[in-house]
Amino acid sequence: MKKGVEHLRSKGYDISMEAFACWDNSLGIFREMLSAFETRDWVTLSDLIQYELPPLFEEGKKGLSEISERLLEI
Repeated sequence: MKKGVEHLRSKGYDISMEAFACWDNSLGIFREMLSAFETRDWVTLSDLIQYELPPLFEEGKKGLSEISERLLEI
């Protein structure tokens, strides 16, 4: 998605990359999930899924809605 937004920006469209900031911050959460999965730490994995992913997805949903609205204006 970032490359797509960068392409649109290179063509003169004003689309903010800020909508994708939450996904950059999510890398740590996914690394923790992978580690918990690999070590079969199901409690930690389930906690991460239950408590860390929903706020991330909500923030991501807002960002995608913003991008969608901007694309409809183009």
